[in-house]
Amino acid sequence: MARQELGPFQKALLSDRRAVAKIYGRARAHIAEVAARGSVEDLVRRSEQVSRIRAIQKIVRSANREGIPLATEAAERGYTLGRERIRRDLARRGITPVASVRFNQIHETQMRILTSNIVEKFQRLPIIIGRQANDLFRQTALEVLSRRSLGAREEGAKSIRLDMARELRENAAGAFIDRAGREWNLDVYTDMVTRTTLREAASMGTALETYEQGFDLVEVIGVSAFPDSPFVPFEGDQLSVTGETEGFTSLEDAR
Repeated sequence: MARQELGPFQKALLSDRRAVAKIYGRARAHIAEVAARGSVEDLVRRSEQVSRIRAIQKIVRSANREGIPLATEAAERGYTLGRERIRRDLARRGITPVASVRFNQIHETQMRILTSNIVEKFQRLPIIIGRQANDLFRQTALEVLSRRSLGAREEGAKSIRLDMARELRENAAGAFIDRAGREWNLDVYTDMVTRTTLREAASMGTALETYEQGFDLVEVIGVSAFPDSPFVPFEGDQLSVTGETEGFTSLEDAR
């Protein structure tokens, strides 16, 4: 079955994702330049290591100043998209959607939780990447000192320095390992966080709006615009928002 064409709202979300990835892609390229600037032998000095680490962290913080507002706004739009889908569907069926003050507070709280997840993960990046750069620079310094002690010939030493510089560019270019031991590049990681949060926001907005309108069962209709959505296996099925309707998989379990 062919994927549905993206609507204006979904196109805006995709555009936001790409914009976030572009911001951190530029940051990653800048980090590579800083990591490999000058001579690798300069890294023997701790002061040079610290200088490069601070410069790298400054790059990430600068990217965050652009990326965090864009990603959080996209998450809020994703949540609104989920809500509006339900309201439009009810209107097509001749049902006037209701609104309650209590649920407005719930929606606001849920959006704060979603956006704070982005903020928390992005704000940790300068520290995480700084630590990875520190480890890399220390290792590079040890290799330089080791080569010196071995008295490597100049022609061989030049080749080694070029290899080290290449490794610095590749491994300090926003590369880091998360708590689960997975290795990420800066732009890939931030895109993953943005994509996952947008998907969760749209799903949560749909679920809570459905419940607000007095329904517990929701049908997963059509074909998801998000190919990696956990709801793809349930397309065409009905799910229980709360899990209280016997015989139906809950939204929480489907996720």
